[in-house]
Amino acid sequence: VVLTIGCPFKAHTTKAPMPAGISHIQVDADPSEMHKEARADIAILGDAKLVLRQMIDCARTLLPPERLHARPEVAARVEKDRREWMSLLKPLVTSEEKPIHPFRVTWELSQLLNPAESIVLHDAGSVRGSTCQPYIATTPRSFIGFGGQSAMGWSLGAAIGAKLAAPEKLVVAFMGDEAFGETALDLETAVRSDVPILVVVKNNSSHKRTDPGDPKRATLASVRFKEGVDFCALAHSVGARASRVAEPANLRGALSKAIESVHAGRSALVEVVTKRFGSRLF
Repeated sequence: VVLTIGCPFKAHTTKAPMPAGISHIQVDADPSEMHKEARADIAILGDAKLVLRQMIDCARTLLPPERLHARPEVAARVEKDRREWMSLLKPLVTSEEKPIHPFRVTWELSQLLNPAESIVLHDAGSVRGSTCQPYIATTPRSFIGFGGQSAMGWSLGAAIGAKLAAPEKLVVAFMGDEAFGETALDLETAVRSDVPILVVVKNNSSHKRTDPGDPKRATLASVRFKEGVDFCALAHSVGARASRVAEPANLRGALSKAIESVHAGRSALVEVVTKRFGSRLF
């Protein structure tokens, strides 16, 4: 049985295909999401928290007591799968290529922070996949993402809210250049409100790319998006610390200084020049 809760099966969210011969139960509060990417054998329309609570209560009445205890063999299998997955990702998270691989950005940051004392958010777009796949969260509510259901730019305001809710945590928002371009002045809100957060922009220049296969889209893009937007200058102008990284060797140092700035009470932005991340990893 595969149980999906408010989760799509888009390429950026998961690379796992739906196995053959399984029963699929889908829980979602939005009826338009039902059967969208993968057909559900049982579709449950409802709030995830309420549905899960009902499932847990039902399971407790049906299962024998020994089934309600932790199963070490299951945890061991999950850990084995995780190690195998990380071994596949190793060439990407340690890549020296330029522009910088977006997986390496996430990995470098994960080596500098304590996930149990941090809250990491990802924005919409390709930054979703390049953040979700290499990052390992260790405690509940330490990783906030809405998969394919989030709007472009949502994470910057959400990061401010997360910091207000948990001021003792390091709050990091991973964003693409388009998401940051649409909501950048929320960084000014964070500075003015004295809510220090770290914004990491994976800039793959997709905001100004044109699509040669779609002339109409290419024309619109050429009008709307121009070269020369200086995210660091913008961040400096509103009182945040800012740095731009184009060399893989400089990435960890820039992130480390940005974290120090946030711990000292000043919001920071790190813009990283990254390669474009598609749906295929290898």
